[in-house]
Amino acid sequence: MTKQKRILRQALHIFICALPLVLFCLTGGALMLPLAGAIFLHESAHLLTLRLCGGRMRSFRPAPFGLCIEYDENTLSLGGEIAVSGAGCLVNLLSAAVSLLLYRFFAVDIFDFGIVSLLTAVLNLLPVHPLDGGRFLYLLLAKRYDPDLANRVTAVLTYCFGFLIFLFASYLLLTSQAGIYPLLFSIFLFSVNAREMERLVFL
Repeated sequence: MTKQKRILRQALHIFICALPLVLFCLTGGALMLPLAGAIFLHESAHLLTLRLCGGRMRSFRPAPFGLCIEYDENTLSLGGEIAVSGAGCLVNLLSAAVSLLLYRFFAVDIFDFGIVSLLTAVLNLLPVHPLDGGRFLYLLLAKRYDPDLANRVTAVLTYCFGFLIFLFASYLLLTSQAGIYPLLFSIFLFSVNAREMERLVFL
């Protein structure tokens, strides 16, 4: 890949990551604090579990409403990788359950945080790259079949889900002038998956 293409891709990635945050700050101020809390718990759970399992983080890069964490796979067992991948969603589900129970039985006003935490977990469980669900899918397929095949299946599923989300977002934009967030999310999936697809050779 030429230097110009790398710079263009990095600029596009930063734009796609930053725009949802800017729009959300402008239009969804009431949910900004619950969202920040849910994301903080999610990413902290990943990093803490990685450390507890003896793994080593190589790098991280921004993503819409979160981070993409890359770690040295050679420092983790299969069980450790599964634990690291699932830690964020598990903490979000637990925090959602606790928040909704406190709201229901003790009238603690954290309903928004519970819903946002639940949605954060559900979104991250989608079987697409680079979300946690995509990592789960890759690990399961790589253990049973060939790692290269696992990469191919995950990449194809990512494009399929991205295309469906893009169609749904386009429908919302045409009918209700909503859908900007799923549209940006679909573009994000396409952009981060393009590098993976480039290095795969389809027979």
